[in-house]
Amino acid sequence: YSPDRFEVFLNILEQDESVHAVFSHIEYIDEAGNFIAYKKGAEENWDNHHPDTSFKNGDHIITDLLAGNFLISTSNLFCRKSVFREIGNFPDLKYAHDYDFFLRLCYHFKVHVVDKPLFKYRIHGTNTFNKNTLAEVGFEVGLVLSNFFLKYDLKEIFSDRDIHTTMVKFFNSVNTFDSERMIMTLLFFGLMYKEHDRIFESARENLFGKNCIDHLQFRLNLWEKSQ
Repeated sequence: YSPDRFEVFLNILEQDESVHAVFSHIEYIDEAGNFIAYKKGAEENWDNHHPDTSFKNGDHIITDLLAGNFLISTSNLFCRKSVFREIGNFPDLKYAHDYDFFLRLCYHFKVHVVDKPLFKYRIHGTNTFNKNTLAEVGFEVGLVLSNFFLKYDLKEIFSDRDIHTTMVKFFNSVNTFDSERMIMTLLFFGLMYKEHDRIFESARENLFGKNCIDHLQFRLNLWEKSQ
């Protein structure tokens, strides 16, 4: 953490009662502490996107998050205690627990992102998120997005009046980590059977979850072989 990180964040919360959580930009460093790159908010999410056909340059943090978890880590979170009372704690996930929490947090509360890298994130060989865990990461992202879409009304966030324009932007913006078929299945059965809790229960251990992870791993293997 930057030495003034807590001071900057606390000042923001004290000056604006409507803000419930604060994050910052991030500086990536290597194992020895050497600079790698800056992550300036959601900027990287929108590389190779156009504002006419995506939510690039949109005015809502949720659409930035749907394009990828640019807030990165629970270590980047600084929030009021009341947030946990209102939306609950982190889910029992290994890789996307922070992504789930950030989506719920940013849906319910005003969030401020400081445009300075007040947090250094170390990249090393044993990071939880790496090449060997991509299939399980994709599986958990699929769970998180499906759950979010089933539970939350996003119509107010999509400001375009033309539904087809909104659909194009959504299609080109959401980063599913290749879990589209899984999301489609969860949404279909979630809407048809109205058994949300049962569908998501023990997701990793049940037959559906294991099949999804195997499918994602198969696709990753095919892609790697093609390279």
